[in-house]
Amino acid sequence: MNHTSSTAVDRRPTRGRAGAVLGLTALVAATAFMATAPARAEPLASPTQAHTVDITGSDYQFAIDTHGAVPAGLVQLNFTDSGPAAHQAQLFRLNDGVTFAKFVADLATDRATATSVDSLSAGGVGDLAAPGERSIYQAMQGGTYAVISMVTDSSNTPDFAKGMVAQFTVTGHLTPQQLAALHPAGPVAGVVTANSLSYSVPPVLAAGALYRYQDADTQSVHEFLVGRLLPGVTAADAKAWFATLTAPGGPSGPQPFVDSGGFGGVAPGSGGWFCVNMDPGNYVAFDLAPNSTTGAPNATLGMVVGFAVG
Repeated sequence: MNHTSSTAVDRRPTRGRAGAVLGLTALVAATAFMATAPARAEPLASPTQAHTVDITGSDYQFAIDTHGAVPAGLVQLNFTDSGPAAHQAQLFRLNDGVTFAKFVADLATDRATATSVDSLSAGGVGDLAAPGERSIYQAMQGGTYAVISMVTDSSNTPDFAKGMVAQFTVTGHLTPQQLAALHPAGPVAGVVTANSLSYSVPPVLAAGALYRYQDADTQSVHEFLVGRLLPGVTAADAKAWFATLTAPGGPSGPQPFVDSGGFGGVAPGSGGWFCVNMDPGNYVAFDLAPNSTTGAPNATLGMVVGFAVG
C-alpha cells in the first residue's frame, strides 16, 4: 500500500488510505436522524437473531450476499478479503433522499461531500490483509448502505476509484430505544472505547471472544483499526512510526505491522461488536480519522495503543 502524504481534508492522508473529513457534520446529521425516527416501528428483533450479510472484497470489487431481505435490527457482517491486496469494508448509511448514484458521483469528485454530507459513518471492517476474514455485529437502521474501500495503491489511487464501491438495503425502521436494546447472543468479554485521542483497551483480548466497540466521543468519528506487530516491533515503535506519516518525506520506513481488521469508523456516540478471530500475538490499535481540531490523522497525534491477543 502507498504511504505518501496528501491534504488535510483526506480521511486517510497516509499509509494507503483515502477519504474525507468525518466529524461534527456527522454528529449533527445523526442527531437529526434520531429525532425524525418514525414513532411507529417494526417489532423488536430478538437479540439472539442476527441477520447475516457476507461481503467479499477483491482487486477491485465487492461481492455482497445479503441472504434475502435485511431487516432493521442486529446484523452480523462477515468480511472476507480474497486479495491479493489489503482492502476494507467501510459502511456509510446514505441520508434520506440521497441516492446511491449521487453518493458515487460525489465520491469521485468530492469525498468530503459523499462521506460527511450525503451519509453517516456506519461501521464495517477496517483494513485487512489478504487472505483474511473478520466478523462484526451492528444494530442497523433501515436505509441504503454504501460499502467502500479507501485503501490506495502505490500510485495513491483509492480502491473506490477503481470500482470498489457497492450497496445493500436494510428494510424497516426501529426506534433509537429499540436499536440500543439489541445485542448479539452470548457473553461480551469486555469493552473497547475511543474518546478524543485515546483508547481504553483491555491489555489482553481473548482469542475467539466477543467485545463491544464504542465511540464515546460526542463530536468526532473514531475507528478501531488493528495491526499485528511484526516480530521485534513494539507498540512504542509503531507509535513513533505513525508520528512520521505526515512528514514531508513520508513515513520513516515500512509499515511495522500487518493490517488485521478492526472496527470501521462510526458516527459519534455509536458502536458495535467485533469478534477476536485473530491469531495470538502482539497488536496495535490506531485511528486514522482526522482530528476535529487539526485535521491530522489521530494516529499521528498519538492515538495508538498496544494490546495482546491470547
